[in-house]
Amino acid sequence: MQVTVTDKDENNIATISFETEAGIAKDAYSKTLKGLAKDLTIKGFRKGKAPTKVVEDHFGAERVRAETVNNQFLSSLFDKVFKEQDLNVVNIPQVSKVEFDSPEAAIKVEAKIELFPEVTMADYAKFKLTVDVPKIDIDAQYADTLKRLTSQQAAYTESDKAIEISDEIILDFDGSFKNDAGEFEPKDGMKAEGFQTIVEPGRFIDNFLEQTVGMKAGDEKEIDVKFPDQYHDPELASRDAKFKVKIQKVSKAAAPEMNDDFAKNFGIETMDELSTKITEEVTKLSEQTRKGITSEAIITELHAQSTVNISEAMVSRELENDVATLQYQNKWDEEQVKDYLSSMDREAEMAKAREKLEKSILITTIIREQKMEVGEDEIRAEISKLNFPPDMDSSKIDMEALVNRLNLDLLTQKAVDLLIEAADIQYNEVEGHIHTADCNH
Repeated sequence: MQVTVTDKDENNIATISFETEAGIAKDAYSKTLKGLAKDLTIKGFRKGKAPTKVVEDHFGAERVRAETVNNQFLSSLFDKVFKEQDLNVVNIPQVSKVEFDSPEAAIKVEAKIELFPEVTMADYAKFKLTVDVPKIDIDAQYADTLKRLTSQQAAYTESDKAIEISDEIILDFDGSFKNDAGEFEPKDGMKAEGFQTIVEPGRFIDNFLEQTVGMKAGDEKEIDVKFPDQYHDPELASRDAKFKVKIQKVSKAAAPEMNDDFAKNFGIETMDELSTKITEEVTKLSEQTRKGITSEAIITELHAQSTVNISEAMVSRELENDVATLQYQNKWDEEQVKDYLSSMDREAEMAKAREKLEKSILITTIIREQKMEVGEDEIRAEISKLNFPPDMDSSKIDMEALVNRLNLDLLTQKAVDLLIEAADIQYNEVEGHIHTADCNH
């Protein structure tokens, strides 16, 4: 195959032109004719049984050629050329020419291609950094976990005492939100009778249930709250609201006895085994927290000391993908997307997208340089960890997409593990919460 590639410009864009061997599309052309004939009815022939020459004359050779050299066929040609020329292409922004005169002829193609950005990788084996990690009290974590498990199995008894955190209550509420005119108006979904819940932070609208603490059965009260910025109902998001609340019933929890019968509620035979399991899980969680913070720190250091030459167009595509993900997750319609885009600080979001993309490219470069691979046994092991519902229809699972995602996750983890192992890392245990990139506060 004859191939010509120009030097890339400052945006990593090059021009590629190639000419295939003659007749490369003959089989694809025949398949196209058969596909067109399948539903075609021509006088004198049974449906789908017209000869290929008749089908070709009916549709015209130009259309048959156009449908032959479709995106899939053209993509296969590009893949073949890129592989033969060892080109790392991330995007094909423009196909400027496709010459395909007949099934027996060669195909001539010219296109713009965006090549993988140039990377100047830092010598991560020389990294020396100190990482702040939370000081984990395993005993305290164990006690908190056991408290949570006992609350799940607690038996509630009606009480005439005041509400405390962890009590179960039944209440009526009738709410209204502050509209643009500054007036409070009711809305469907803000009213309920006999609503049953556990009084604990984060279970309902922020600071709603907490304001019932101290009330007793029969008490009434008006409470003020504010809906979160990312509330599922956009009309209520960030709005002030008032709720008239009446407590119908208060129930206090009676903790179950810590014995083997308690352990059996969680599928474990003895209390000793449950205690061991809790300790293992708490220890595992603390190790995961430590590793997560370390991973973020080492990638940040790698990014700070390396250089990635990416174009504004590439960053814009990354931001567009981020917005599309938000639209899917929040089920936004087109109007809501427009509202989000109009209120978005594009410069700040572009900076975030650029940093995320540059870090991803650095990790991808390590994966390629180290020729990292993931085995089928590793993929199977990861799939076995996924808790699919027993009654889930497996045919509805996109296994190809799942395997691709798991493959990327495992490769990324291998690259990060290599960075952590190569670097000289000292740990500084600190009290309290450590802020990371995943924090939303």
